[in-house]
Amino acid sequence: MRDIWEIYNDAYNIVEECCGYGIIGNIADVVVNYRATRRWGCCKCRTSHGKKEYTIEISNRILNEDVPYNSVLSTMVHELLHATEGTKGHKGLWLKRANLVMRKHPELSITRCTNSEYFNLENNIERKEYKFACECERCGVILARTVQNKFVKHPEHYIHKGCGGHFRRIYQQQTSII
Repeated sequence: MRDIWEIYNDAYNIVEECCGYGIIGNIADVVVNYRATRRWGCCKCRTSHGKKEYTIEISNRILNEDVPYNSVLSTMVHELLHATEGTKGHKGLWLKRANLVMRKHPELSITRCTNSEYFNLENNIERKEYKFACECERCGVILARTVQNKFVKHPEHYIHKGCGGHFRRIYQQQTSII
């Protein structure tokens, strides 16, 4: 397994070089997450004594030696960009800074999300068996649920953010969708 601190130091230097020195907030810790199966990294912010502190988590799945180093480095840079001044989410300043980094370091790919192929990994996430599914009448997007909730009971009350269409329940038990 790769040394997470070596990756962190490389990423830290890249972000400071590209975005400005002193722009990264107080990083309290960098940890390996052994439970993450659907994300590669995470930047958590908490306030302690009136100051923001950030903890960066990287999934152990991408720290293997067979994963390309630039892919892991891109993930760490992505998370460090969340810890820079004035950023929130994946738009605005975060996006501008990600583009700055990629202009100066074209070997990196800092995107909002990636898939397992980017890391040369097999997608070995278990498929959930869903009992309920609702479909948007306008665009056909299917949202699946494992338990019956308000959305499943009355999908017609909900509007799809993507297209503005209404949902209808699909009466198929055990629909397998990711």
